Amino acid sequence: MSIGMERIRDIEDLKRAEEVLRESEKSVRLIVDGIAGLVAIMTPEGEVEFVNNQALEYFGKTLEELKGWATSDAVHPDDLPRAAAAWKHSVETGIRMTLTTVCAVLMVPTAGFTHVA
Repeated sequence: MSIGMERIRDIEDLKRAEEVLRESEKSVRLIVDGIAGLVAIMTPEGEVEFVNNQALEYFGKTLEELKGWATSDAVHPDDLPRAAAAWKHSVETGIRMTLTTVCAVLMVPTAGFTHVA
């Protein structure tokens, strides 16, 4: 087989793999959007990587806008030290955390902060 044919086959394989990945991502989004609650996937640095539609609607922001948020934009200042410590522990140990286990107040865009737990 010629080098040109190998490259064509490699490109076709890559295109098929990309399509499988797109379909997989679409399936995951459907599952996560079906969860009745706010779901966010964060990087170890605390940056927003992904949120479900409920989180977008709750905060009234786009994903790109939320990617620019810091934890202090969503967590009440009184809860911030506890939330930061829980986040650090989660990143170090790999144990997931939920925001409602470490803070009782989240930012609501139209009303300031509101109690969630």
